[in-house]
Amino acid sequence: IGNALGYGQSVTTGIISAKDRDIESDKGTEKGLLQTDAAINPGNSGGALLNMEGKVIGINVAKYSSTDVEGMGYSIPSAKAKSILNTLASKQTRSTVDDAERGYLGIQAKTVDAETAKAFDMPAGVFVYKITENSSAAKSDLQEKDIITKFDGQGVDSLDDLQALLKKYKAGETIALTVQRIEANGKYVEKEIQVTLGKNPDAGKSKNQNDNGSGSVFGRGSQDGNSDEDSQQQQLQDAFEKWIMGFQQN
Repeated sequence: IGNALGYGQSVTTGIISAKDRDIESDKGTEKGLLQTDAAINPGNSGGALLNMEGKVIGINVAKYSSTDVEGMGYSIPSAKAKSILNTLASKQTRSTVDDAERGYLGIQAKTVDAETAKAFDMPAGVFVYKITENSSAAKSDLQEKDIITKFDGQGVDSLDDLQALLKKYKAGETIALTVQRIEANGKYVEKEIQVTLGKNPDAGKSKNQNDNGSGSVFGRGSQDGNSDEDSQQQQLQDAFEKWIMGFQQN
């Protein structure tokens, strides 16, 4: 049901072709979906998937689209969608916290985007390159080479996502990080880690003293302006690529 392609209200029909389908998307792997051959197009994607009794059994989220594929749409099952809605409803609405009160994690990190994840057979998210000594992260079970995929239950696809979320949490708050950790056999396993955010050691410094930039240690940026910040980011990029290559060779 929806306004497919902007033509006005319309209804499409089909059957449930399969259950528990996993599909790859730009945001990673979507698991446990319903597959249907009911037409899903812009305008009704994101709408309800109904049974013959008018009951919502899923929320339409994706479709395969190519000249070689027809009738492959996917929906989040209603039970899972309800759980997600309940989680969202229970979340505290947050606004940006003042710099002086803002929580500090204490990691140096790099985004693992979908393309990199696919190329190196690793999860997408935020790769922890270095943990700052005596930081909140160092006092938790977080480890270097972990890949953060969720922050306090909220999906994290990039370093920007993580930094944006951190700006809404105060020092002293305890949050859960969901990470993917590589085991000795080369497989990744999911772990949940509790971290109590600390106080930013650079809080209150002027911009010239504390010029935070993407890719720097959270709460501790380049102290000498943009040229050093660019150099630091390039060093991080080079180190990250060297680690990836070394990991592949081992």
